[in-house]
Amino acid sequence: MNLKPALRKILDRSRSIRMQSLFYFLVGMCLTLIVSYVFSYFYMYSAVESLNEDSIQSDFAQIDLGLDYLYTNIDRQIKLTATADFTKVLLTHDKSIDVNLIVAVNEFRNSVFTMIRNFPYIHSIYLYLPDGRTYCITQSNARFLFDDKEPKPSDEIQQRVLSYSSYGIDYIGGLTTADYPLPYPPDSKQDSGQDGGQDIVSAVYRINEARLVMNIYSSQFESCYSGIASDENSRIYLLKADGEILSSLDKEQVGAQYSYYPLIQSADTGSIMIDDRQIISKTNPKQGYTIVFEVFSSVFINKFISQERNMLIIVGIGLLVTCFVFSLWMKKALSPLHYFVQSMDLAGQGHYDKKLPQEGNHEIAVLAANYNKMLDNLQILTRNKELAEQEKIESELAILRYQMNPHFLYNTLNNIRWMAIIAGNEDVSNSIKLLAEFIAPMFKENSSFYSLGEEIRSIELYTQIMNIRFGGGVRVQYDIPADTEQLFVPRFILQPFIENCFTHAFVKNANEGVILVRSRRTEPGLVVRIEDNGTGMEMAELDRLNDILAAGEVDKGIGLTNSNLRIRLYYGKSYGIRAAVADSGAGLAVTCLFPAIIKLDNPSSPEEENDR
Repeated sequence: MNLKPALRKILDRSRSIRMQSLFYFLVGMCLTLIVSYVFSYFYMYSAVESLNEDSIQSDFAQIDLGLDYLYTNIDRQIKLTATADFTKVLLTHDKSIDVNLIVAVNEFRNSVFTMIRNFPYIHSIYLYLPDGRTYCITQSNARFLFDDKEPKPSDEIQQRVLSYSSYGIDYIGGLTTADYPLPYPPDSKQDSGQDGGQDIVSAVYRINEARLVMNIYSSQFESCYSGIASDENSRIYLLKADGEILSSLDKEQVGAQYSYYPLIQSADTGSIMIDDRQIISKTNPKQGYTIVFEVFSSVFINKFISQERNMLIIVGIGLLVTCFVFSLWMKKALSPLHYFVQSMDLAGQGHYDKKLPQEGNHEIAVLAANYNKMLDNLQILTRNKELAEQEKIESELAILRYQMNPHFLYNTLNNIRWMAIIAGNEDVSNSIKLLAEFIAPMFKENSSFYSLGEEIRSIELYTQIMNIRFGGGVRVQYDIPADTEQLFVPRFILQPFIENCFTHAFVKNANEGVILVRSRRTEPGLVVRIEDNGTGMEMAELDRLNDILAAGEVDKGIGLTNSNLRIRLYYGKSYGIRAAVADSGAGLAVTCLFPAIIKLDNPSSPEEENDR
């Protein structure tokens, strides 16, 4: 099987306007989708950042309200306890036990129990005295540690508590209730403080050299933000003024230094981007804490990309449907061009009947209408050419049919002349002699053109024949300059004008008739004017004659129109005949304009070679 024709057909189709338009349409649509996808990605990335910041800042207001309320309560309860009279007694009393100490301890215990009942988020309160004594109270127990042999909080926690030297409240995170054990023997069934190791935050307050510690359940801090940072794609941290993480749902990070805290402090806005995470922060200047919210933007972007992929699939299907519809439309819109190519091929072979369909009023429809009109004109031209060729053939056949032997006709005219001489009829003899001389050049040359001098000689012979015929004495006067005698004109072009004088102008006064023939070489060409003193024409008839001559029409009743048509056919519409009243005021003047031709390369088809 030969694949070359099929491949060539496919290649030709790929070069068609329809396929190229479809190709560029697809390229344009794909580029538009790619650019739109890139811009939409960056736009969505920026939009996600902005939306996250706006949404989280709104959440921060709620978180800040809860935390500020919690910090305010903690601050008030600690300071109320620190400034109470019983606390002053405990701070100033030595290790000896007396009534004042017992009363102060009972008041301290009752005050703390009341506080814990009113604020369930408080786990315990510890009072560390400079002499080593420690008072600890939980929700259900109160213990007083008087010497170093009793169980105490871990040395590390105690060291951090006692090392706190600033006046005000400091918070320590990352602790549990196990870090604050109560002094009970191992076999005791009482609460030893080991309540499962719940997470707590210690609030430390300095009272001179003593330290007051309030332990708050971490869950109380977490309750302020746990509903916001509730998934693995976001994290929230509560930071101290030094950047230490005080509270977070990510327990492993509590108590550690927040690694991005220096960047947060140096940022101009409350939002920064680090890798694929957006960090949004807000600081409470009154309480000194900072809320930090981390959002992994890649999660939102991936969701967007996932949706974008679905959208791209939908757009791709829509694009295919659009291409299909566009292809159908292009096929319909460009079908006239397909017919146009076929029609042009047929027109090149001479078939002009393949017309283009005309639908609508768009550009192709206008092109089709003009093309169809051109085909109609070509049909008319072709038909006229065929008719002209047919008429030419018929004319040639007629010429051949009526062509006679020149010698036979000339000898016959001579025989008739001698018969007239013998019969004594001199007029007949002279007429035949003049006729023989008049037609003799027709048999000698095959040219369709005469020089003006030869044309004037034929007029002289014709005038003599007509004077014999009509028995008149019409005189012809000639004004022919030498520079015009050698210029060529169509054969027998002036004879109809002379005949018109005899048959129309001098019907009533043939013996008084005068014909003036003048020629001049002018800028437009050769001008020949034939003027008579006959009866002339009415102005209305003269105007009608000039209208016919200007239009190049033929009137069978007017011989001048035939001569005018001959001149226009030979030389074009710039040349021809014009009629006017004679200069004498009586008679008719006919002016003929020819090109000034001084040389004939082809006797049948003259070429103009003007010497101007």
